[in-house]
Amino acid sequence: MKWNEVLIVSLKTTSHQSKKEIIEFGIGEFSIKDRRLTEKMSVFVKPQVSKLTDFCSNMTGVTASDLSDAVSFFDLYEFVSTNFDSKNLPWVSYGNFAETVLKRQCADNSLDFLMSERFLNLRHFFSFLNNSEEMNIQNTLAEMGVCAGGSSCEDEIYNCAIIMKKMLCLQR
Repeated sequence: MKWNEVLIVSLKTTSHQSKKEIIEFGIGEFSIKDRRLTEKMSVFVKPQVSKLTDFCSNMTGVTASDLSDAVSFFDLYEFVSTNFDSKNLPWVSYGNFAETVLKRQCADNSLDFLMSERFLNLRHFFSFLNNSEEMNIQNTLAEMGVCAGGSSCEDEIYNCAIIMKKMLCLQR
């Protein structure tokens, strides 16, 4: 298991109660040594079963036109596992939503889990280190004196990288 890099994952899903499907997937690579984000990207993913409702579009900012040229979940799976070494690198997300949805969507498609089993819930970890209540990402950044920007998956990856950098600097 490599520990010099950590993947950061963010995703958005359809809002269907019983069958949430990924509609935007963001991933970034964070260098522990350099304490910086070295790569980030997001891609729109076409849902297989669920429909993008107006409610979902308003909540996520993802529109039907965004999904018109979206990749399939299988294409996303292949791209991420090939280009990000996702089954070997540890990974983080702000909360456990990404882990839960990814595990279910992989299982529903008869695929091995896309990520390694080395997962860190950044929201829990920040709360633990600061002996504080869990907060949403905007409040966590505000507590650190940083203004949160944007709501896309790439924005959340960047914001998670800021939190990781600040937490790593505290450990010196």
